[in-house]
Amino acid sequence: MNKFAFVGQIPASKSLLNRALLVQSFYPQFQIVGDSDAEDVKVMREALFKFSQGEEIPWP
Repeated sequence: MNKFAFVGQIPASKSLLNRALLVQSFYPQFQIVGDSDAEDVKVMREALFKFSQGEEIPWP
């Protein structure tokens, strides 16, 4: 069997991160380890923040 070695960081799953952000919106003590610069994660984070502030989000 060949040896396997990896040095680096594996990006977080966007799908799991979006779900974790939703859970965290209901349970702020829920700790998320990891992050993503993906557009859908940024949009989810922004939308949840606006909802928490009582803002309405226009639907396209």
